Amino acid sequence: MSASVSQWLCQSSLVASQRCDRLIQLKTVLLRCSQSVKIEIMSKKPVRHILGLSGGKDSTALAVLLHKEIPEMEYFFCDTHKELPETYEYLDRIKARLEIKIHYLAAERGFDHGLDVYGGVLPSPKMRWCTVQMKVRP
Repeated sequence: MSASVSQWLCQSSLVASQRCDRLIQLKTVLLRCSQSVKIEIMSKKPVRHILGLSGGKDSTALAVLLHKEIPEMEYFFCDTHKELPETYEYLDRIKARLEIKIHYLAAERGFDHGLDVYGGVLPSPKMRWCTVQMKVRP
């Protein structure tokens, strides 16, 4: 990994709140993915590489690390239509920085419908309906 990428990650406001120790974990993932690419080349069996972006520090760091290793990577974002404006602005910054396209996915019914179905209960670590309905299924 180049020093400029490490420096950008460490100085980024998204990573500033966390220690750069997370990079070690991400490098492990990168190593596994690069091994997967080598296996793909050896087997000549095409593999589609897809990475979900959440707008958070971890998925961003992984996108930055894997971008050079897997240039054909496809990226997606599951949009609840209740994201903060800053999330969309940040995704635009990722697209510009990495020169990638991000596919925006959305559930057929919006967040407000889920809120009605679950009796006005907001998503929480104990009640993860938003993750299932708005992130996993689309």
